[in-house]
Amino acid sequence: MSETQHRGGGCAFFTLLLVLGFVVMFWWVFAILLGIVVLGIAGWIVSCQLAERNKRLAAIIARADEQHAWVLADDERGTFGDYPPAV
Repeated sequence: MSETQHRGGGCAFFTLLLVLGFVVMFWWVFAILLGIVVLGIAGWIVSCQLAERNKRLAAIIARADEQHAWVLADDERGTFGDYPPAV
């Protein structure tokens, strides 16, 4: 029974050596893959930030268009917006 456990450990050790040898031999492949993953994550983050920025700018543009229409309609809200002057 102890021989079976010993063989399993040797097989695991041999597999570990093979995997480590593969990693050492082809380190540049793993470096390239890691770079691709990092660039993909960075691109995703930037695209999310740009989408959020575009939403904020669209809201500002919509508000400006609304106030401009008020100015053309001779409404005081177009000049002063949400902050009318104190009387």
